[in-house]
Amino acid sequence: MNPLSHLNHPGEYLREFPLLPYLFVAYMERLSQLIEANYNAGNWKAIPVSKGDPRISHLMFADDVLLFGEASKDQTKIIQALQASGHKLSAPKSSVYFSANKMNQL
Repeated sequence: MNPLSHLNHPGEYLREFPLLPYLFVAYMERLSQLIEANYNAGNWKAIPVSKGDPRISHLMFADDVLLFGEASKDQTKIIQALQASGHKLSAPKSSVYFSANKMNQL
């Protein structure tokens, strides 16, 4: 039996587990730290917005994460390592986009 089956509405989770939003924020912060550590180590190849501008490795909004990186096997291995650390991707909610010039190389 599901121990949470008595909770009928998502708002009831917050009443039952008031620390849940804080745990989620801590979880997202840890994911951000892992990406930043890989970027600082030179493993994550972030994308420049334009010449001379800062590079973007990821953006977070609510419970969504946008990852920006080089389309390479090395970058894929880093994402797989993030998943191995407990950060799971939802395949039905995920999409991958490549620049037009990269599609010809894959």
